[in-house]
Amino acid sequence: MEIKIHEIIVELDINQTQQNVWDAMLNRLPEWWPADFVGFPGKGKVKFEPVAGGRLYKETEEGGQLMWGNVVGIYPGEAIEISSIVTPAFGGPSLNFIRMALLGETGGVTKFRLSNTVMGHMSAEGEGSVTEGWQYLFGGLKTYCEAN
Repeated sequence: MEIKIHEIIVELDINQTQQNVWDAMLNRLPEWWPADFVGFPGKGKVKFEPVAGGRLYKETEEGGQLMWGNVVGIYPGEAIEISSIVTPAFGGPSLNFIRMALLGETGGVTKFRLSNTVMGHMSAEGEGSVTEGWQYLFGGLKTYCEAN
């Protein structure tokens, strides 16, 4: 089996200070994460533990849990790195390395960049779906930051 590497990039300009965007990413993720972006049935919430080894996961009221990934690195004010495993049920098997970075602020506008490196199985259709998903998810971050 050949291992393929896919690189997905999403960039957004967020009309908010870099410090406020960072605070939303690190401390308020459940507040801006869209309720319908869950990947797992059942009513519940996304939870984020912003420490090395911490989890990003969904937990349902019925006791179900879905791991999105684990924090690999936090670079204060600049970036959060997460690694995850994608099972065949979600288009894998693959390993994912995700970096959410703030590339600077100019005139109250912060440049956000998500890079998602995928090692393993991902169809062309899946890559488009993942890109759309990231754009939708971080559109939620943009909307939240610009309103708060």
